[in-house]
Amino acid sequence: MEGQDKNDQGHTSISNEDVPNEIIHSDNVNVPSDVYTGALGESISNAAREDGSRDNPYETRNKEGILELVYGVLFEPVRTFAGLTRQPPVLSAVVIVVLLNLAEALMGLFTTPQYMRGLQLPNLPELDVLYSMLIPLVAVGGFFFGFAKWFLMAGVLHLLAELYGGRGSARSVFTVYGLAGIPAALMIPVQLLGVFFASSAAFNTITGLLSLAVFIWSVVLLIIGIREVHGFGTGKAALTVFTPALAIVLMFIVGLIMFGSVISTIPDLKF
Repeated sequence: MEGQDKNDQGHTSISNEDVPNEIIHSDNVNVPSDVYTGALGESISNAAREDGSRDNPYETRNKEGILELVYGVLFEPVRTFAGLTRQPPVLSAVVIVVLLNLAEALMGLFTTPQYMRGLQLPNLPELDVLYSMLIPLVAVGGFFFGFAKWFLMAGVLHLLAELYGGRGSARSVFTVYGLAGIPAALMIPVQLLGVFFASSAAFNTITGLLSLAVFIWSVVLLIIGIREVHGFGTGKAALTVFTPALAIVLMFIVGLIMFGSVISTIPDLKF
């Protein structure tokens, strides 16, 4: 009897009136709906956050920080460009390009007269007036030409990347092309030093080598960026980047051939 009483105390009977309406009835388990939906929603949210962190590691590390973006492009290009796939920081890229173009334009205004003085040119007042008018025009023209080239080349590269099977967006390619020019900022101090060492052959040689290195660096960054945002291999990314240059070279060769054929048909100009 005592054992039976203990069993009766251990198993408390529950009537239908004691069961809340929120209970979801199944064959084996009764689960409160609020607990079930809350746990399910939390699981989905956590999974989405984790998935987003894996797909876009750049976003978890920084949010549109210009200094962090510059550092990432220069020293962690693969990780940084991979993070531009979902939310490319177009505004940050525009700010960086504006600052670079403005710095180069101002540097041109300062350094070009110094270079002109080093040239053996006739000392004519008319030339001085012409130079004083042309230098600002060239600087302003170069500033706006940089933006025109940015829009044009980004569009061409995006179309070529899609032709080669890429899956990226035009905004991503636009951002990548702008950020790939960041290494050019390293040449600004060199140009400033050129004002004082313009007559040195050794300095001019070093400047030429540095310019070549910066150009190659920018091309490599552009290839990495195109590869990451369009999701294909390095070979296709390199082909995308070099196709415009190859097309220009091919057009130049064809133009020379056509020019030579036209010249050869003129009797008085035969050599």
